[in-house]
Amino acid sequence: MNSLFALVAVVCVSASARAVVRINPNPNRVSLAHLQSIAFSKNTAMSARWRAVTSAARLYGPRAEHFLEQAMIRPEWFLRDAAIVASHYGDRRWAIHWSQVMLDDPALVVRTSAVESLRRLHAMSARPRLWAKLYSSENYRHGDSLWIRKNIAETLSEMATRADSRHFKRLLTDRDPSLRRVAELTLRRLYRQ
Repeated sequence: MNSLFALVAVVCVSASARAVVRINPNPNRVSLAHLQSIAFSKNTAMSARWRAVTSAARLYGPRAEHFLEQAMIRPEWFLRDAAIVASHYGDRRWAIHWSQVMLDDPALVVRTSAVESLRRLHAMSARPRLWAKLYSSENYRHGDSLWIRKNIAETLSEMATRADSRHFKRLLTDRDPSLRRVAELTLRRLYRQ
């Protein structure tokens, strides 16, 4: 029977067993509260918890912002990462704000996701913060660049204006050859315009 109020079974994978949850009346959505309980349950597998956070953002958009903020302050890096990966489903200004906040996260993968989020949002207002983070000590290990520096440089390249040319000229002298390459290509493009 194809009734709008038909019961739907949603299977959620937990660490130890499969739980069947009945949802009514909307057969297309799992409740936000249920997704939150999965995400914050320490007895649930990491992958299911990650999916619960990203699904909440995808399904509920801006209504999931409070839930995503809660995930961003959790001690588990993968919940913070999931929240920032899915932040673009929320309000744009909210997503840009939290992406900039997460640039200071202790986990490299979370910081990298924050950079990718700013790139996806084409957050021109974040350019000064990205330039500062490009040279931040947490983005080096034993004096060598971590991969996030290239991600930041590529993001800045996509948003570059002629006013940024002095920053890219500075990158031409960086020890990291991948950053020098991004700088060369960006400067060529800026001066071709």
